[in-house]
Amino acid sequence: MPGNGTMTKKASKGRSTRFDLANEFAHVTVETITTGNGVRLRLRDNGTQRAIDLDPLVLSALVWLTDSDLDHIVDPQFAIEAGVRAKRASAAIFGKTDLAENRS
Repeated sequence: MPGNGTMTKKASKGRSTRFDLANEFAHVTVETITTGNGVRLRLRDNGTQRAIDLDPLVLSALVWLTDSDLDHIVDPQFAIEAGVRAKRASAAIFGKTDLAENRS
């Protein structure tokens, strides 16, 4: 897994804490947020603006992953294979061969 990145802490509203983490491969923002269901950790990819909010249960599960498990997640070939599997699953569920053709 890539290492040796940079981290900067930014002031934010209320009790929320926000960090920007970057290296030559990625730039992400990590912050705590409070929802109606409690505190979450929000991860945002600053390149795509995609974000996910993780609750304590999911974070607890993440610590059980090994470096090898995480290497598979960031491996470009894994991402391609996952995309193909997701497309096949969608086609099986919705009976379509190319979901992109059927968008309005």
